Amino acid sequence: MRMPVLSIVIPTYNESADIRPTLESVCAVRHERREVIVVDDASTDDTRDIVHEYADRGVRLLSLKNNRGVAAARNIGLRESTGEIVVFLNADAHIRPDYAEKILQHYRNGADYVVVEAAVENDHSIYPRYVQLLHQYLYYHPSLVEWTEGYSCRRSAALEVGGFAEEFPGSSGEDVVFGEEIASRFRKAWEPEVLVTHVAPETLSAFWSQRVSRGRGSAYLVFQYRGTPLSWLLMCRAWFGLLLQVGTLAPVVLQGGRLARISPRGWRDWIPMTWASILDKCGWQVGFWIGFQEMLQAG
Repeated sequence: MRMPVLSIVIPTYNESADIRPTLESVCAVRHERREVIVVDDASTDDTRDIVHEYADRGVRLLSLKNNRGVAAARNIGLRESTGEIVVFLNADAHIRPDYAEKILQHYRNGADYVVVEAAVENDHSIYPRYVQLLHQYLYYHPSLVEWTEGYSCRRSAALEVGGFAEEFPGSSGEDVVFGEEIASRFRKAWEPEVLVTHVAPETLSAFWSQRVSRGRGSAYLVFQYRGTPLSWLLMCRAWFGLLLQVGTLAPVVLQGGRLARISPRGWRDWIPMTWASILDKCGWQVGFWIGFQEMLQAG
């Protein structure tokens, strides 16, 4: 059977701190018929210069003049790709040399998309550890999710669903919607032996920004993508729910306890995970409010 071409699409925006290890990992993948496409979304740092260093190793750079968001960058990479299988990889994610051989066995058996296992690399810090533990608690089995780090699918399937929804701001939900669209029409496979690692925000400000972005994207998912009418009543309920959780402390303390139970640090993580949970919920709600206001003003 002919070995399929594997296209690895990596969107970037000011990723100079992360992109080099990512490119090293994809260049080490044991698969001769592969292409790596980096779509730079108008970075203002030296991301493009770093990517240029990998041109002689088969890495192709597409530079956008204007910032259009990660969904648009992925769609451009998808359209420019030539492989039968497309891998969508974030600029801070790392795959192992045997990645291709592990996932391609599923495509040979008729799968249309493959989800794999993922883990946070830098879980020595509070906020990355929270992200990892929350992932383990909510998505304890990859078969329960339709999008993971290192996600791959047949190029034809990605094109059939229209690629990624570009109405989402930044990186904030377009990947989940894409996964749901693919799952509704195509055959899934899960490869538990593939682990894709990634880096999560370590500082309070970076973690807060990420959670706000997620909340903002959720607002666009609810009101714009899924068509729920803009509702002040819904927003009031959301704020009341947040005040109830944070004000009484009971829900977030319980959440912190649940995460501490599965943490390698044990109950020493109860207070840190409670704190991270408070930030997560507050940041998400602020982002949701921002998205709601933006759509309200846009009419």
